[in-house]
Amino acid sequence: MMAQLKAKIGPDKILLANNGAHIEPVFAVSDAFMFEHYKRSSTHTKEKLLQDWQLMEKIADAGKLCIYRFGASADGSLPLEAIEEGQERPRLTHEEYVELSKKQLELYLALYLIGAQPYSYFQWNWTWTLMGGPLEHYPEFHKPLGQPLGKYTRVHLQGWEFTREFEHASVWVDTDKWVAKIEWK
Repeated sequence: MMAQLKAKIGPDKILLANNGAHIEPVFAVSDAFMFEHYKRSSTHTKEKLLQDWQLMEKIADAGKLCIYRFGASADGSLPLEAIEEGQERPRLTHEEYVELSKKQLELYLALYLIGAQPYSYFQWNWTWTLMGGPLEHYPEFHKPLGQPLGKYTRVHLQGWEFTREFEHASVWVDTDKWVAKIEWK
């Protein structure tokens, strides 16, 4: 079906597959891939994040695009997860979400940077509307990152700590403890 869709839209349009990079027939015909992290218990476990980073490299090697999306969450899970479990979203004001979003950004940006590749992009918001984060000012997005100085490194073979160096930043994450640090140079 995806091959038929790609044939129908033609080579001058981008076919973006949402959470489909791991499916070979979808990978073969798609031009771009969205990694949409909407449910912490399944879309961003430590094992899934490692798989994401490996897929991001595969996508870049194929000359395709990648969008890595996370969203700020008031309750430790993402809003879509709460809805699936029959809970209501926490009712925060816009200003409270802005503050929360800024507090949580370092972790999620670090998770992206560990696997970032050419033609990969980071999306950060808490809803799908323009008022849900994309138009907020995040100073981290204006800091010079520079080129990566290599691929990510797993600190211990069986552990869940990863590091990566850029010209202007050092990135460290522990996906088991769910903590991260970006040191800007």
